[in-house]
Amino acid sequence: MKNGVKQIIEQRIAWPPNLPKFLELASGIDTDEVYDHMIKRGKPRNQVEVKVWSDCAFNCRSIAEDKSRALFKKVYMRWHERSERGEMPPEGQKALPKVRADKDSDHMVEDRIRSNKPKTKLEQRIDALRNKK
Repeated sequence: MKNGVKQIIEQRIAWPPNLPKFLELASGIDTDEVYDHMIKRGKPRNQVEVKVWSDCAFNCRSIAEDKSRALFKKVYMRWHERSERGEMPPEGQKALPKVRADKDSDHMVEDRIRSNKPKTKLEQRIDALRNKK
């Protein structure tokens, strides 16, 4: 509470602020300052900002400011909460591509070809058709 009132006085916010704004001020997280830093293309100062920049910086710069601030706050709070819970991914971790180059079925086919199991009737028919060429 004390921090919220202090922030209201320092930022000269009209009294009384709405509840979500007051809770944001009281929590000590100034997303507006971080948002302005991102929009001015400042470098991320911590791991949370690195993740937020990569998630939404491009989109925030390409939409209207009110929607941009709302998107930024949502993404920032999500990463901040993950950081508080200790669930941040390791720094420099590479993301897996959405579509892998090697499929599980490719490995299954290779394993089947290399195995010593007798061929099924279908495999025998396929081999017979290949050998006729």
